[in-house]
Amino acid sequence: EDGIRDIGVPGVQTCALPISSCKRLDLKVESIIGLLFRRTLDLTTLIVDQPEIVLQRKQKANNQKANRSIADVQHQLFDLFDLLKAENVRIRDGALRINEGERYFSINHIHFAVDGFILENKSGALIDPFQGNTSFELQRPDIHLPDSSVRVALHNLYLDKSNGNLQIDSFSLRFQDEDLEDAGIQLASLSVNGFDWQQFLERGSIQV
Repeated sequence: EDGIRDIGVPGVQTCALPISSCKRLDLKVESIIGLLFRRTLDLTTLIVDQPEIVLQRKQKANNQKANRSIADVQHQLFDLFDLLKAENVRIRDGALRINEGERYFSINHIHFAVDGFILENKSGALIDPFQGNTSFELQRPDIHLPDSSVRVALHNLYLDKSNGNLQIDSFSLRFQDEDLEDAGIQLASLSVNGFDWQQFLERGSIQV
């Protein structure tokens, strides 16, 4: 259960991974030759049980928050690999924490599954790497926002990339209004069709 801190590839700088701990890591590599000599990582299986990921949100020179999208993460991966492939990726019951000075955002009970993933450094343009069935689910997560006066409760969220459906069950948001009175919204359920996956990859934002 030790934290996964560094991974090295010949010819490139060591990259620090933000996984502080995990209960189980199952990693099966198709070819070690490609990893050593061709900057290619071809996985048949990547299963991580209960990973805890901790990130530090950086500040720009003008003290503005530096937002990061999946596209930024892809470009960092290209410093390590020219080709990254995986057939069976599973993240089970993961947890994420993003520190912002003395404040932080955290969420747990994250489940993620991908049946086909390929990321290749060709033209530098962003291409959707999730080629196979892809799903994302939150199961009764504990959610902490940087503004501790805002409270969020969620029973379940499920996103299926293949059909663009987003399903949310039992969501509530509580906060204090201008008169310091408790206010908020509550939804029994919400279904959304047409989730824009490509925009999420490029900008890190959700549009429906």
